[in-house]
Amino acid sequence: MIITLSNAIRHGVKPALLGVLGIALGILIIAIISASSLGVLLATSAVAFTVLKYIGAAYLIYLGIKLWRSPTITLIFVIKNIEAPPLLHDY
Repeated sequence: MIITLSNAIRHGVKPALLGVLGIALGILIIAIISASSLGVLLATSAVAFTVLKYIGAAYLIYLGIKLWRSPTITLIFVIKNIEAPPLLHDY
């Protein structure tokens, strides 16, 4: 939920909705694995679990290389001189 709010604040509604869609898709995949008894197969078969771990590790390595090779973005921050409101008011 925090990542969705963060994406909405930083990037707008469309990326936030895409993030929600990705989370929903992940939950759907886990539900399908549970409903189709593939979870039992992965729990009982060491070979199947190991293969799944290696596929996950290869995917993470692929994402890391893709991120490493992506162009860098230079961020420029502009600070404006804005007078802060007084903390104590005379009432």
